[in-house]
Amino acid sequence: MAVGSFNCQGVSHFKIKTILDMHTLDVLCIQETWLPKSAVKLDIPGYLTYEERREGDRRGGIAVLVRKGIQVRRYAGNEYA
Repeated sequence: MAVGSFNCQGVSHFKIKTILDMHTLDVLCIQETWLPKSAVKLDIPGYLTYEERREGDRRGGIAVLVRKGIQVRRYAGNEYA
């Protein structure tokens, strides 16, 4: 299983697509998504997205992209939830 980690300092579909085009990853962990609570959920074709956003601050937030077909046994969130 190939796993990657990326501190993106503001996530965008372009950044994610670039990484996934360069690397064949089953799981991608993203830190510092900087997504506000009001933004739509990340929707990346071929992946399930698990994310938590920091409440009351425009920075922070995490997302984990898991290739569809891989079973996730537990998802607990983070200290922001």
